Amino acid sequence: MVGGMMVGSRLFWALGAATLVGSFSSVCTAQAEDARQAAIRRTMIENAQRAQETGQFAQCAELAQRAASLQDTGSLRRLLAECQLSAGRVVEAIGNGEFCIAMLRRDERAVGRDVHMAACQRVVQEGRTRSAQIVVRTPATEPPNLRVLVGGQPLARVEWNIATLSAAGRLVIEATADGMQPFRRDVDATSGSLTEIRIEFTPVVAAPTGGATPQSGANTSANGGSTSGESRPAPTPRPRGGASPLMVVGGIAAGIGVVGTVVGFAVPAAMVAGFQARCGPTATNPAFESCHAEARAGQGGLDALSGVGFASIAVAGVGGALMVVGAMSRGATNERAPTVAVVPMVSGSTRGASLFVRW
Repeated sequence: MVGGMMVGSRLFWALGAATLVGSFSSVCTAQAEDARQAAIRRTMIENAQRAQETGQFAQCAELAQRAASLQDTGSLRRLLAECQLSAGRVVEAIGNGEFCIAMLRRDERAVGRDVHMAACQRVVQEGRTRSAQIVVRTPATEPPNLRVLVGGQPLARVEWNIATLSAAGRLVIEATADGMQPFRRDVDATSGSLTEIRIEFTPVVAAPTGGATPQSGANTSANGGSTSGESRPAPTPRPRGGASPLMVVGGIAAGIGVVGTVVGFAVPAAMVAGFQARCGPTATNPAFESCHAEARAGQGGLDALSGVGFASIAVAGVGGALMVVGAMSRGATNERAPTVAVVPMVSGSTRGASLFVRW
């Protein structure tokens, strides 16, 4: 019993040690990952600041946005807002500037808190002076799959029919929907004012199908009356597909000839080879005479098969010739489409119609 207790105690301590080692390993792995992400974030921020100094504001905004996805701070939001404002993305700059102010107000111990907050307030104020309010009015009965674009950017459904912010200046309002012609309108959004745009669709009219465009003209009849009408050429028939009868017969004959040739020559050759393999020379095979007698008995069949082979060669040749002749005759056929003209005739008091068919 004492031995069992000692074994259990050792097992308990072993499990405990393993748990501690696993926990320590997990903590070290998490810390290494955090350190890696921190280094990546720091590199992104440095590259964003360098891009801002060199006037590459779009790249600066992208790098700052990616760095904020790893760890967000008020100072980083300030950098993002400033780069977006310089890149002309006024509405996004206003939103990130306001977010920067809210974050810094909650974090009283942030380094350089007052400086960053003042910079974000300047971004918001300048952005509002460079922005305008617009209202995009959609139809009362919305067509299926309605999509609205403002300046090439999708306008969210929650922003339809309400005042939203947009960069001041020339804006292109676009809208598409199923069964409707695309809507497009250029507007001048003035800073500090409200501009309203109403989307008006025109249904798509289906194009008429079938029929050729009539060609009208005027002719003079032989008795001095005038004739008028229209001429419509009959549709040109498509070339008829398939093979001609000669080609079909020739193909069948050629196939039969090929099969007969193979049977007439290959089978006798195989049988002769078999006899030779079984019988062999007389000096080493005592049963040579019986094998030879068997071979003589089957000679007639071999001759018949050979005759079939020679006849099949002729059949294959005839079939090939028929296929060539059929192809040539089919290619030489020239089908011309008839022209049909229906001309209403008007001569004095006589009215009627004449049908002209030309081949």
